[in-house]
Amino acid sequence: MRNNIDNKVLEEQYNKLYKPIIEYGFSEYNYDYRIRRTIDKKTGLVVNASVLMKEEVKNNYQFITQFDLKQIEF
Repeated sequence: MRNNIDNKVLEEQYNKLYKPIIEYGFSEYNYDYRIRRTIDKKTGLVVNASVLMKEEVKNNYQFITQFDLKQIEF
């Protein structure tokens, strides 16, 4: 997936959206996606799941998004 990322486009977006506010130059783009889930073996249904997505320009900014999914008992 990292090979599909166009760093030139990322740097252009960074320079347009963030550099005027942050006042630091583009350095290096990093990302980390973590997915954890528990599945009930009997039913095959997801009991709970958690997804953490972190994107950052090294030493400049970081976006962290977390999704949590859980089964609701009636």
